[in-house]
Amino acid sequence: MIPTLKSPTHSVDHSGSASSPRPAPVTPPWWRNAESSIPARRKEVRDYQIDGEAVLFDPKTRKMYLLNQTALTVFRRCDGLTTMRQVAESLTNTYHVAMDSALDHVEHLVGVFAASSLLDVKDCS
Repeated sequence: MIPTLKSPTHSVDHSGSASSPRPAPVTPPWWRNAESSIPARRKEVRDYQIDGEAVLFDPKTRKMYLLNQTALTVFRRCDGLTTMRQVAESLTNTYHVAMDSALDHVEHLVGVFAASSLLDVKDCS
């Protein structure tokens, strides 16, 4: 089983308090085709390792997001060049899981990241 975001619906603002829960992401029509959907993380969003935890920091909103290692791997692969299918393929090699399972996880994580405005997804079909 591939681990997912530790806290997919909560973020922490700069003061360290938890924000209101975010609604679950809705599957937008733009990634109905994983072959041509290309996620691109926002360049100003930074990732860090703090006490063994993966953390994203968005300076625009001053929020931090806690991720597990798999979610961080997916986020880093959202480079604006790699399709969602290619990201999922890299997970199948790393975690030895079926492609369907890896693609489900990538779609979920990209949806969470997009709902949090940490990345954009373009369709290059």
